[in-house]
Order: sequence, then structure tokens, then C-alpha cells
Amino acid sequence: MEQPAVPRRPPHVSRNNRLETRHLSALSPLPPASKCGKRIVGYYTEWEPMKMKPRQLKKLTHLIFQHIPMNATGHVNYQDSAQRRRLTEMRKMAKSENGKVKVMFSIGGHLNSEYLSGIIADLDIRKKFINSIINFIKINQLDGVDLFWNWPTSSDMDSFVDLVRELRGNLTEAAITESRKDHYLLSLVAPPTPSDYEQYFDLEKFLDHVDFVNVMVSTTMLRGLKKLESLSDQMLHCMEETTEIKLNMAVSFYGRYWKRVNTNDTDEMWKTAELTDGVAEGSFLTWRYLKKNGWTSEAVWHEETRTPFVWRPKERIFFVFENEQSLKEKMDYVTDNNLGGIYIWALGADDDEDTLLDTVSSVDLCEGGSGDTINYMCDNASINLK
Repeated sequence: MEQPAVPRRPPHVSRNNRLETRHLSALSPLPPASKCGKRIVGYYTEWEPMKMKPRQLKKLTHLIFQHIPMNATGHVNYQDSAQRRRLTEMRKMAKSENGKVKVMFSIGGHLNSEYLSGIIADLDIRKKFINSIINFIKINQLDGVDLFWNWPTSSDMDSFVDLVRELRGNLTEAAITESRKDHYLLSLVAPPTPSDYEQYFDLEKFLDHVDFVNVMVSTTMLRGLKKLESLSDQMLHCMEETTEIKLNMAVSFYGRYWKRVNTNDTDEMWKTAELTDGVAEGSFLTWRYLKKNGWTSEAVWHEETRTPFVWRPKERIFFVFENEQSLKEKMDYVTDNNLGGIYIWALGADDDEDTLLDTVSSVDLCEGGSGDTINYMCDNASINLK
């Protein structure tokens, strides 16, 4: 089971030179990252048992509600009255507790992406879809939309680029018509491995039209059965696509476990499992659950990947997750490479003390730069792109 290696800190950056910024978010309506336009984006799902808390909103720059359904005709609307109530409560709380946080909604995801290919291929339906998105934003007094298509194919790409370009144009026009102070936001979620970009996903074609891109490295993080590209491989590939700081790196408040893991694998982290119908059996667990049930106390630190794991050979269960230490390593990576920010999947998975949210939101990402360059390490040399 693969867990990405987080690159070592570049030699010219010292942890000891970092200003300690924890708890600054308690003194400011936004986290430290916001002072240079960087982002702490949190996804809040409709199925999470824990409701948003006012204090969480002071630790975010953007809040995205996941997901509002669409149908085959391109109509976007609530699934039911409970979903409407949940988003309405979230928006009202956000605006009353932190008027500067941007509240968006997401379309697609693993539960509701099946219609997108047909919608964007039909010009009339695509137009209806765009109008429905904008109407939903206006009616619900939101700040924008996140496109989370899981996942387009090579045959969808031209139409997908057209959709994003046309949606951006219509959002801009709507903001001008309303004399809106801030423009409406548009973001998208990018796929999880470099091979996706090499084969079909041309990130550069989207960049002029979106405000930011959420790069799903967390999926790579939690895949099993073989070594895949590391977190560094994934982010460096995206960096090669652009010199603009529009990239948010995923951080997960979930962990994943696998069953029927082979006990004869000698490596601590890279393991295999017996398959059932071609799939490794296992599931995801929230940080909240695993902390309450004692998984964290069993964890062993894996230095290469800077990640905690639990291995129970008698039960043949292997579990990987994020904790405060591993998230600090990833936030160092985001800062050192001057990325635009992070996105959190998902806020409701944290514990009652906001342990993981506090860990990531208290970091001053602006220490890595103002957002006009990308820094990364390549062949032991420090690279600076302008």
C-alpha cells in the first residue's frame, strides 16, 4: 500500500528560522495564509454527522459545500429539504462569524458525476447547466462553484475546457451586472496521478479561467497494492504546467485501512493484499473515529514518507492516516514550494478540539513567498520559477 514520500526540506530553509504562528487564527478573522492571498480551503460534506462550528470558520479562507446534485438535463438543485437547510445554515453562520470567508458549492464528486459527459457534449444542455449553476449561486447568496468531475476521459476534454471557459465568462458577466464588489469564484479538482496529465488532462488549458485548482494527491496517498507516484511527483508535475500560484494541495482528515494484507511483505509501508473480485478489501475512517478508538496510540512513524501507520499482522490489517506530525510535514512542503494553499477533505472528520484543522490553519504559508513564484527541488538544486 502506497503512501507518498514528502520531500525533505530544501537546504536553504531552516525550521528554526520559522516564526511560530500557532494560535494566530484566534486573533484574526482569517488564518495567517490569507495575508498574502493564499488559501486554506475546507470541504464540508452533506453526510458528515458533525455540524460546522463557528470557530472553524475563523480558520478557513474558503468553505465548499459538497455536493449539490445535477440531473441529465443540466438542472442543479438540492437533493432534499435537509440538504437545503444544511447549506443555508452553513452560509449564514459563515457570514455572521467570518464575513471574509468565501462560501462555495461543489458539483460532481464520486456520487454525482455520471451526467457531466453528456451535459457538456450537448451545446443546449451545457448552456442550461451554466445558467442553472449561476442561478443557484445567486439564489443561495454564494461566492462561487467548484467543479469536481470524478473523472473526465480524453474524449471529454475539449468540451470540458469549453464548459469552464464559458462558465467563467458567464460568472464574470453576472458579477458585473450585479455590480458585485468581488468576482464570482470558479475552481476545479484535478485528478490524482501524473499519468492522468500525461495521457489526457491538460491543466494549462484551464488555468486562465479558474481561480484555483485543488490537486487530489490524497487519493494517491491512500492507494494500496503497489507503489504509485509520490506526493512530490504529483505536485511537481502540476507545477510544470504553470508558474501561477493556483495550486492547492489536498490534505486528508481521513485514514484508510486494508484487510487480508500479506504478512510476508518485508517493507514496513509498501505492502500487498489478497484481492476480492480484483479489489483490496478495506475502508476509510475519520480522524475523529480512529482517535476515539485508540488507533493513534498504536501508530509507528515511517520516516521515508513522514507518515504514521498501524500494522496488525495477526489480524492482517494495515492502516495509514494523517496526524499532527505528518500534516506539519506537508504544510512545510506547501510553504517551501510556495504553493497557493491546501484543501481539506473533510472538515467533519476532525475531532471536537479541531486538532488537525488547528495544525494546518495556524501555519503561515506566506513565509514561502508572496505567491508570484514556485520553488521546488530538482536533482538537488533549488529551482525558482517566475
